[in-house]
Amino acid sequence: MCGQSTARLDLANFPGAIADAALVPAGYVKLVTRDTGDPRRYNKYWETVAGPTIKHHTVAPTMRNLTWKGVADPRVTVIAGTGRDSVGFDFATRWYYHNRTSSRASPHRLATYQEAQLIVAEASARSGDLTTARRIINELHTAVALPAVLDSDAPTQGDVIRLVIEERNRELFAEGGHRMNDHIRFRTWKVPGRHRPSSRRASKTCARRWRSRKSSIRHSR
Repeated sequence: MCGQSTARLDLANFPGAIADAALVPAGYVKLVTRDTGDPRRYNKYWETVAGPTIKHHTVAPTMRNLTWKGVADPRVTVIAGTGRDSVGFDFATRWYYHNRTSSRASPHRLATYQEAQLIVAEASARSGDLTTARRIINELHTAVALPAVLDSDAPTQGDVIRLVIEERNRELFAEGGHRMNDHIRFRTWKVPGRHRPSSRRASKTCARRWRSRKSSIRHSR
């Protein structure tokens, strides 16, 4: 139902999106399995971002040190590499990784109750039901011990919609193609979620030039 409700949301069928997403039960998680027996089955987030072997990507500054009202958001934990792992495979770009995966065999979350609730929240906000959208965000915050969202934090419809989008960035961080799909939906693809060095032997000058460019984005939030 997450996929169907997302399609209805994209079509601005907000009642249909809410009805479909509401059918997803609390605690629901659909996983995509990964394993170490075949390189095609590796968890690519671990292989290229979070694992210390390749380090082809680094989590961008926009996704580091995220907080809400001064409290660190545990859904987006980004760690700086240290020692010989302080830089990426180009020996110049600072390497930051996340803890959403722990090995090549770590499964991906494909669809979850949290995603369904965020669909309800977005459809509700776009329909003018700001109370429901704020309630869902607060339930997600309670689950990870973040402070509540008050009416004064997001008083207008535009404020609430922006808050829901930010919640998607955080709740669905590094999960499948959510981030890319959201960048396409919201026309925000110029905001990077990760960087990728362009050459294994890039000089510091090239690395600086690369960091100034807007790179492609894969992370979900």
